[in-house]
Amino acid sequence: MTKQSDQHSLPLWGGSSGPAEHRPLFAVGERVGYHRDASWRGRVVQVAADPDSGRHHFWVVWTVGRPGGPFEYTAAPLYRLGEASPDARRTERQGQYLAAGAHPLTAALGYPVKLHPGAAPAADRAAPGRRCGNCRYRRPGRYPKCLVHDGDRITRGAGTDVRAWWPACTDHELRSRP
Repeated sequence: MTKQSDQHSLPLWGGSSGPAEHRPLFAVGERVGYHRDASWRGRVVQVAADPDSGRHHFWVVWTVGRPGGPFEYTAAPLYRLGEASPDARRTERQGQYLAAGAHPLTAALGYPVKLHPGAAPAADRAAPGRRCGNCRYRRPGRYPKCLVHDGDRITRGAGTDVRAWWPACTDHELRSRP
């Protein structure tokens, strides 16, 4: 069973019908890594079959390493990841919010935290721009937290630890230099 995608002309993979040799290597929702950069982790969001070449194409949204997507691949540069630890799952959820254009704290807080219009791009940690690391509300230390609104964003758990490289939220104010 296949249907056409709105994004490309290849028929989408519709399930497990057909012989095993024609089934795709990865399924929608499966966690994958990238052979060319082991720090990348993501999820397959779409699978399509190319009737001319007989190859499957996979669309992956990267949540760790290079947040963003979906990007198209054949199976060659991808590999299957094992079950993720709770910390890895939290990092992936935060990456999913970054890929969707929201601040990573959205994952822990349960309400949307928007990115600042001048925020640095999430995919390039060295790019100039506003980041949580140069915000006056970020409390540094072993457990860095956001102190905006009198600490309203602190849950006393790892989900609200604020990474310095994260793009800034709309409450960002540049830290004054002493």
